[in-house]
Amino acid sequence: MPQTSLVLTHLRVRITAPAEALAVTTAWEEAERRQTLEEQRRGGELRQLRWLRDEIFGRPDLARMYWHLHHPADLRSMTDPLFDTIAAQLGSGAHVTAPPQAEEDPISVLIGKFVAGLSADERRHLIGQLDRVFRSFDRTDLASQLGDPSDRVET
Repeated sequence: MPQTSLVLTHLRVRITAPAEALAVTTAWEEAERRQTLEEQRRGGELRQLRWLRDEIFGRPDLARMYWHLHHPADLRSMTDPLFDTIAAQLGSGAHVTAPPQAEEDPISVLIGKFVAGLSADERRHLIGQLDRVFRSFDRTDLASQLGDPSDRVET
């Protein structure tokens, strides 16, 4: 009806679910929590390994001091030329075969699905809009990489 409004002043809702549904939900939440904790543990371990590689073992003097902190009774090892060899190998980057894999961002995946379903005209329009968005966030560097929208669309 025109010129009408509805104002709720009190609302009461009761939801009932069987115990099986509650058990499934609880198990799912626990599994998700364990997965998150494992991902965090692996991420922390990876950060520590990168720190050791980049900040400690890539420099023989720091590597010797780090070794001494963890093995104070083994002073003889500090004179080993192996520290120099390891630092040279880590510093060269020759042993690195691929960059570490980053977790896929869910928003990037969602946008990829959206873009994949667009027609050529829709993609041209979207690219034109992205140019405006990038510029509104003072990211002309990204806007300039878009180029002409017609160049970026498969025919």
